[in-house]
Amino acid sequence: MNPATGVAEASAEQVVKEIRSRDRFLLTAHEGPDGDALGSLLGMAGLSAAIAVPLSLSADLLTRAGRVLQFAVGAVTVGLGCAIVFEQAQAAGLF
Repeated sequence: MNPATGVAEASAEQVVKEIRSRDRFLLTAHEGPDGDALGSLLGMAGLSAAIAVPLSLSADLLTRAGRVLQFAVGAVTVGLGCAIVFEQAQAAGLF
């Protein structure tokens, strides 16, 4: 442990050894993950693949995430389309 920061320190070999000693592990992030959290998840998933530790993702979870993303993109597209139509109609003096 680093006495100045109070953070435990480990070598890369120690981290890999600890991960390999488990059958599986859970990757998670805080609520409302930001770029750092998502980058850490991707990094750990990449490390898992690199050291041949199985990483399971639920197909149902991925399907739901895809649907949410499709809905969000559709909603933004409709919103932008409506804003453009309203702006053009206003510019033409219709409103």
